[in-house]
Amino acid sequence: MFKKIGFFALVMFLAVPFSASAIQLTDYTFPDTFYQDAFASANFNLNSGNQPQTSYNGGIQVDYNVDYNTLPQTFHFDAKGNLDFVKDAQTSPGQDDSREAYNVLANTNFDKYYKDTSFLGYGSVNFGYRKQMGQDSADDPYVKFGVGVGYGRVINATPLSKAMRVVEDLKKYNVISVEPSDACYLELARMIDKRSEFVSKYGTKDYEQYWYKELEDILNKEGLLKNGIVGVVGVIRIRTVLQEELFPRHYGFRHGWVAKVGIGYIASNYNGDDEDPSLDAQFQYALPINNNLQFIEDLRYSTILGGDVGHQIDNTMSLAYKISDRILWENEWLLSITLPQDSANEDIYRNSLSSAFIYEISNTLWVDLTAKITHLDDGMSDNGNDDVEKSIALSVTYRLK
Repeated sequence: MFKKIGFFALVMFLAVPFSASAIQLTDYTFPDTFYQDAFASANFNLNSGNQPQTSYNGGIQVDYNVDYNTLPQTFHFDAKGNLDFVKDAQTSPGQDDSREAYNVLANTNFDKYYKDTSFLGYGSVNFGYRKQMGQDSADDPYVKFGVGVGYGRVINATPLSKAMRVVEDLKKYNVISVEPSDACYLELARMIDKRSEFVSKYGTKDYEQYWYKELEDILNKEGLLKNGIVGVVGVIRIRTVLQEELFPRHYGFRHGWVAKVGIGYIASNYNGDDEDPSLDAQFQYALPINNNLQFIEDLRYSTILGGDVGHQIDNTMSLAYKISDRILWENEWLLSITLPQDSANEDIYRNSLSSAFIYEISNTLWVDLTAKITHLDDGMSDNGNDDVEKSIALSVTYRLK
């Protein structure tokens, strides 16, 4: 079953169209970018009939991500909170079968580059707080600190992707008829990435007119505009792409790679105990295959330095395909391997493959249809988790920021 899920994941990830154009997203090499988003999603399922009482289950999830990148340093912070609730069909009169669980995870990472090179030193903090389903109280907080060194850089090329879409639409509606130079594309991208500066200077109500005027000036300087203006149609198309079009969520379009190795210290686990230092390693590779297709590989390894050393390997492979202006197809394959040192304990393999179609109703509201299959191989039979778990969920996602 492990091999079947892995083979199916690879086939799905490779069965996507490829294309080529004059300028590529990998041509965007400017490290100065700022990206921020926040989402809230919810799902609910209600069952009634042929059971003692109505049952339900559902969940709420909130995600927040921020990336601030410059040449000498990068900063990343992400947080995710989940609330799950369930009420079973009542089996005994008067029995309360409602239960709830929650989980909060937050991670922050700071990379400091040595001069103008790709060598870096990093510091990280991981925090977790949870209450598991069926428990009366929450576990103790999880806190881990890490420091280390690394090499490489991942560039956020989403501004260039937006610039390419702006030009594509302007050509489609005959606002411009000539293909811009690569230098013009890159200048448009850098101006698009300055949105937060215009919001800060002119406010959320007025910034767009000044932002679009700068983009118009870049196109006019290239000699692409008739009469030196984009006109009403051009402004509408620019706004549609920049404010309403759907791009891969959470990470956008990225390219490059980075490798890190360091020492971690768990100051508190969910049992309230500290642990010996850990040796941690990470490798991340990002490739925008074209202007609609993003691939990301993230491999992490950790082992405790001392005692009975075990090994934890987590690999996440993701592929996002922009089907149209309003439809996004996001896929993720998560493989988690736990290799205990004690030969009496079995190796544990967790496979999870998900595929989600996201339809944008507005620039702040989406409907997500997600299919997921999960398999746990813990070396034991007839313990309730031998079969592959399959699920399909329909949820609504609202963009908070």
